[in-house]
Amino acid sequence: MKKIILIIFILFSLSNYRQANANSKNTYYENAKKLFEKFSNLNNLKDFLPKEIEEFESTESSCSFKISKLPKMSLEIIEKTEYKLIKLKSKESQIPFLMYCQIKENMNKKSCQVTLIAEMQLNFMMKMMVEKPLNQFLCSLSDQIKKI
Repeated sequence: MKKIILIIFILFSLSNYRQANANSKNTYYENAKKLFEKFSNLNNLKDFLPKEIEEFESTESSCSFKISKLPKMSLEIIEKTEYKLIKLKSKESQIPFLMYCQIKENMNKKSCQVTLIAEMQLNFMMKMMVEKPLNQFLCSLSDQIKKI
């Protein structure tokens, strides 16, 4: 029987520019090494993205895509800690963006916890545009991870 943990939330600070944090957490039924190898090559990301993603392009270390009603986003891997962390940062995007994929192997070494975190610095108008699509994106991405 599969045990799935899924948490999605968005927090906004009370400043001129709001930091949007979106977080999604799942249990993945492979070891941390396999998941890290899949996610550390962004060419594999296409297999995990929701259908609503348009214009997906990738190399091993960078990718770009469009989420409906939002400008095209480009990400590149800026840090990797083997089997534990993949950190991505926006490049040439209208929306400053950081995304973390944290991987924590469970005691049994046969499964791991996956936490996806997205951080953005947004003004109020952009927050209104980004909030719903970002939540949908992380929910869909989490659902795709569950299917692996």
